[in-house]
Amino acid sequence: IVSLKSKISEEIGFKMREKLVKRGPDAQGLYISEDKRFLIGNTRLSIIDLSENANQPISNEDKSLWITSNCEIYNYKILRKELIEKGHKFKSFSDAEVILHLYEEEKENCLKKLRGMFSFAIYDEKEKKLFIARDKFGIKPLYYYLDENFFIFSSEVNAIISLNFINKELNFKAIEGFLYFGSICFPETIFKNIKILEPSNYLIFKDGKLFIKKYYHLNIENKEKNYEEIKEKLFEILKESVKFHLLSDVPVGIFLSGGIDSSSLLYFMKENKNEINSFSIKFKEKEFDESNYSKIVSEKFETNHFEYEVSGLDMKKEIENFINFMDLPSIDGFNTYFVSKIAKENGIKVCISGLGADEIFCGYPSFFYIPKILKLKKLSFIFNFLKNEKLKFFAKNNKNLEGAFFSIRGIFTPLNLKKILKFDLEFNPLLYIKNIIDKEKFEGTLIDKISFLELRTYMHNQLLRDTDNFSMCHGVEVRVPFVDKKVIEYAFKIPDNYKINKKILKDIMKGKLPPKILNRRKMAFFFPIKNWLKKELRDFAEENIFKNKEIFEIKEIEKLWKKFLKDEIHWSRIWAIIILNSYLENKKL
Repeated sequence: IVSLKSKISEEIGFKMREKLVKRGPDAQGLYISEDKRFLIGNTRLSIIDLSENANQPISNEDKSLWITSNCEIYNYKILRKELIEKGHKFKSFSDAEVILHLYEEEKENCLKKLRGMFSFAIYDEKEKKLFIARDKFGIKPLYYYLDENFFIFSSEVNAIISLNFINKELNFKAIEGFLYFGSICFPETIFKNIKILEPSNYLIFKDGKLFIKKYYHLNIENKEKNYEEIKEKLFEILKESVKFHLLSDVPVGIFLSGGIDSSSLLYFMKENKNEINSFSIKFKEKEFDESNYSKIVSEKFETNHFEYEVSGLDMKKEIENFINFMDLPSIDGFNTYFVSKIAKENGIKVCISGLGADEIFCGYPSFFYIPKILKLKKLSFIFNFLKNEKLKFFAKNNKNLEGAFFSIRGIFTPLNLKKILKFDLEFNPLLYIKNIIDKEKFEGTLIDKISFLELRTYMHNQLLRDTDNFSMCHGVEVRVPFVDKKVIEYAFKIPDNYKINKKILKDIMKGKLPPKILNRRKMAFFFPIKNWLKKELRDFAEENIFKNKEIFEIKEIEKLWKKFLKDEIHWSRIWAIIILNSYLENKKL
């Protein structure tokens, strides 16, 4: 917290910190500057250097710089050695202290050397300057709030809104974005004055002024050509990434779905560790259940395997806790919530996840359908004769990448929202998608652009955010070796035809994974929400879907609910409204 007009009391810091204790239950710290205008706090999940020396906030030798962080820097030992050779003195073996001394040495250029996931803030006592940075792909969250009196930042929106003096005005633009995509679209949050620091960005706050700059661009270089060489290089890069991601002073487990992504990571883990705990979710509903596959892999690699069967009744029992922990509304996240709960109950606080492979190795339907949609654009007039509003909208907007991408990822159309919302629309989903490519000046093939959009929208706005939120609410850290700078940069050097449907990943894992895993068809990992909404969750649904008369046209919502019960619309539309209403009520908005 930076106060622009008055002195800060410790109580404010304690209040915010209390909200973050679930993320870091092992230690808490607080630092207030001499002039009482600046405060940083930290709740710690002890993973590297478990001693008290590594508790944060932590300072340099003369206490002119202070850091609070949420990070895992996988090359910190190499950097630490270099810094010691330059005369820096350390009081811990933590990676956070390495960031601090690296910043002291190289200022913002320190970000070029960090390999890992991070959001951190460094306060410079001499310059009265705050430096905040977030990792390249947005694995770790960072939110900030600014008004005429305060600049506030945190790992969670929940910590910021716990303060009674901040402006909690609703951001209707963000509500639209959520209803379009099922998650809040960066840089917005549900509150007008709270923003998301975008991936690959750093922020400087000094003399009441805010300065934000992008420090990393994902640039496509020439594609590599020799397939055998590509396979060898990718294998070595993945092997190295997993080895780095296992760096820890506590045991590391894995979330195991039995798909090729997590199974591949388990193969590399097994090369480095003898004993591994694996965790999976199973369902009675066979069309959603992957437990047979996760058992095959766990037996192959001899893991200590833990399964947790989740039913509609389990979800009903946990739904209030789930909404309470929810930092920003999302239609997903239950999988991480439950699998992290099992890990915690079995004493594991670090887990590996296969998140990110679909985005870079073309595992989603978008990589197949978008090129086909764009080829059919000349025939789009045919769709105008259809009665389905969604198809009509997408037919009119399928002539470019943003329209085709939204046709795959969109939940509601603008026409739908005009009917159900009481306020005027101001969020343009097509422009949002277009700006992501244009702002980055991103060049590449059509497949490269789809991959980039998946990284910046679905992965960043939903998967990474949900994974962090619903694992850390149980005090579990999730690491994602596919979302690594070297892995992602190399994936973009691989020609498109080697990546579609994860061809290259399957090829490099041949003979290393069971054939049943390599040859199985992809399953989208969603809970049986549709079934549960009609049965175990029906009371919860009907209690929440008709709320918020200030936001929704209730008669239109009633029509949607009836259509859902007849299987005429997708469950995600209904679930998005229920989640939004539950979230707003939980936050007393």
